[in-house]
Amino acid sequence: MSIQLNKTVFSKCLGSRYRLDSEAATGVSLELIEVAERRGPVEVTSAEGQSFSLLFRGPLDYVLSPQNYRLVHETLGVLDLRLVPVGMDESGLHYEAILH
Repeated sequence: MSIQLNKTVFSKCLGSRYRLDSEAATGVSLELIEVAERRGPVEVTSAEGQSFSLLFRGPLDYVLSPQNYRLVHETLGVLDLRLVPVGMDESGLHYEAILH
């Protein structure tokens, strides 16, 4: 059975860790810190009418470039997401993924 990945599912996973599945990033994980609804033209929304963003916090000492990454989550399994750096705070670098 496949999980329908939507805003509600990700909201239940706030605060959880997502491990980068990459030989270059062994041991690097990201924390999901925000799930936010996005508003846009009809052509960018999914069949369910949802377009939302995920905001992750990563370590300060490992910078990700904007590209697609494979993330592994203990509940959701393997996810392929495009992550784009969008800022930072004293705890880490922030990356956004937009889902339609």
